[in-house]
Amino acid sequence: FGVDNPLLDLAMIKMGIATNLSATDAAEAFARFASIVGMSSDDFDRLGATVVHLGNNLATSEKEIVNMGLRLAGVSTQIGLSEHQVMGLAGALSSVGLSAEAGGSATTRVLQKMNTAVIGSTDKLQGFAKVAGVSAEEFAAAWKNDPVAAFQLFVKGLDGVTQSGGDATAILKD
Repeated sequence: FGVDNPLLDLAMIKMGIATNLSATDAAEAFARFASIVGMSSDDFDRLGATVVHLGNNLATSEKEIVNMGLRLAGVSTQIGLSEHQVMGLAGALSSVGLSAEAGGSATTRVLQKMNTAVIGSTDKLQGFAKVAGVSAEEFAAAWKNDPVAAFQLFVKGLDGVTQSGGDATAILKD
């Protein structure tokens, strides 16, 4: 796969056997992902294990997880997510039927806006916090400590809006 590393070759062959990705597709996707997030190819085996675990335990495929992960990789470095958190989020998003193209792009925009709101303490921070059901200070602290947990609070809040008959699309536009 372009690197003289038998362990790397073995990891990609295992991905080709255990998933709906070919070894070549897995190697290309992991190499792109690693380049974006600054990950060493020595960690491909662990990342592969994460992707396989998610694929086995969520209503999605490893290929969909990896494709979504590639879409989220750029923003992940901005907000401080680990490679495994990116793939976990990718698995969650793809398991509810979001495509990598639309879902990845939309999620990236929301995460970027959340990050900007927290860093700049903008008025948008209050909006994210309100939807999440916490104060702006609590949302900012949650974001700084664990962006995925803060995002989950927001998504749970959006679900609450929808369940009570509200318009989640209008909230997202705001």
